[in-house]
Amino acid sequence: QAINDGSHNFKLGQGLAARDGIISAEMAQKGWIGVNDPLQGKYGYFTLYCKGSDPEILTKKLGQEFYGGRCTYKPYPGCGWTHSVIDCALDLVNQQNVDVENIEEIVINIAPMHFDSPLNQPFVIGDNPQGNALFSFRYSVANALIRKTVKLEHYTEEYIRDPAVVALAQKGRVISDMTPDDRIDSAEVRLKMRDGKEFSSRVKAPKGNPLFRPLTDTEIMEKFWNNVSFSKTLPRQNVNKALDLINHLEEVEDVSELVSLLTASGAKNKPN
Repeated sequence: QAINDGSHNFKLGQGLAARDGIISAEMAQKGWIGVNDPLQGKYGYFTLYCKGSDPEILTKKLGQEFYGGRCTYKPYPGCGWTHSVIDCALDLVNQQNVDVENIEEIVINIAPMHFDSPLNQPFVIGDNPQGNALFSFRYSVANALIRKTVKLEHYTEEYIRDPAVVALAQKGRVISDMTPDDRIDSAEVRLKMRDGKEFSSRVKAPKGNPLFRPLTDTEIMEKFWNNVSFSKTLPRQNVNKALDLINHLEEVEDVSELVSLLTASGAKNKPN
């Protein structure tokens, strides 16, 4: 509902979950005990939230195969489900050289699960424009088509209210006409031009998908430094030191040193 309303509290869940995880670990360290079977118990997770389950998957190759490295690194700001349509839009303007001024209609083809979701709402700017833009197929495509790139500043109110982007977003029409072979993060964008021509671009998976289109280490570091620059809160020397600690994390005795280097409060006590 927070995403549907474009409200600020869509950001709260991740932070509270991280906090609760830390508190749980600290309580366990002090001797607190949890339930015996949180997954398969009578009122466990599988019973309450799953129509069916295969618990054996959880322990398959346990201790032999590790999945920590298969992380999705999002190359663009915004909801990850919008990244496939962003990829399509960037391909259309940067590789196919589409003339954005002559677009009559934008057809955005997505998986069925996204058709009846907040991502498919008409693009309307409400009390929290950032929330409206971050979770909008229409804004994501229009922004990429006009600016030929997707940056953090494009999700600030000044950029979101750009009349040209808003007008182009209004030309978006979302459909769900994917094939059974498509993935839930597959997408297609078709542009219908005023002269009758049509252009299209389709992706199987978005850039950043760890199995199909993983980012390189260089691309991950580029995104990291873009975030640092945009925040305008951390001295470069602090960030360089933090990166060194991350690259040697197994040798770090006290993680609070790393946390301090990456927080604005810690940066205030450090020279620029």
